[in-house]
Amino acid sequence: MNNSSERLINMVTELDDPVLGAFLVIGIAHSEALIRRAARAMNRNYSSCTSAARNGLAKKKILNALNSSIKEGKYAAAAVNLTDTADRLENEATQQQFRSKLSMAA
Repeated sequence: MNNSSERLINMVTELDDPVLGAFLVIGIAHSEALIRRAARAMNRNYSSCTSAARNGLAKKKILNALNSSIKEGKYAAAAVNLTDTADRLENEATQQQFRSKLSMAA
């Protein structure tokens, strides 16, 4: 993970909705890493799913990156520390939904 991703991850607890924020930030960071890896293998330099799709990276590689990123985002959302958040009950309800989805998938 690069410094930009780490800075975003550190800001998650300060967001209005840290659970969905964690899902989004981790999902994006993970998808970028997987797309970069797939692009490097083909001697290309894509850094996002949109640039990869626009420039013809295989649909299967993009879908693999997105599916893996969704899974990582769910784990991140389920693990966010909510002790100091303003809307703790609302955030815990959202977090519980992610945890339920993960337990059903296991």
